[in-house]
Amino acid sequence: MAMPGSGQNYRSSPGGTFTDLRLTATDQPLPLGAAVASAVQTTDQTVAECCDWLSFHRVWGQLPTAARQAIARYFDPEHPNYLTVIYAYLPFTLAANLAHYIPATITEAGQILPVTARTLGLRGTGLPTLVWSADVAAFLQGITLLSALVFSIYPLLRITKRPLLSNLLHLLFMPGFTVFLFKLML
Repeated sequence: MAMPGSGQNYRSSPGGTFTDLRLTATDQPLPLGAAVASAVQTTDQTVAECCDWLSFHRVWGQLPTAARQAIARYFDPEHPNYLTVIYAYLPFTLAANLAHYIPATITEAGQILPVTARTLGLRGTGLPTLVWSADVAAFLQGITLLSALVFSIYPLLRITKRPLLSNLLHLLFMPGFTVFLFKLML
């Protein structure tokens, strides 16, 4: 077997050996109408490992799901189901996507008249163009993320139907998430 770095795909196993990761015919996309069950063979254990999103962590991955839920219930007995609380973070998801594309949108928006003229078969020279600095994009990204923070608090309180202090962990996480996204964007 060739050594890593020789241009082939390898993955290190716990014993220090390397496993070959070459694709087989069953790993390729299937044509429309092909039988999926015969091409992809999975075990119940593989499905369970994929469903457990903390299985990669060396501490949390060792705890069963019931134990993690028991720990959460110990700290917060009225802890709502996370599948319902996650909808309060939807404005963050939408705002993060919007904020990510703001710089590209700003640079392209200034060229809309010349591009439209060229699309219609005209030359487009001499038409006005607008140029914004990167500071304007950063400002708009910040405003977008801060508005997501403001618009996420109300759904959180409505979804959980709990007082403000009972949602303190979420309310502390949301500004942290905003700062993280802002640093990620810049």
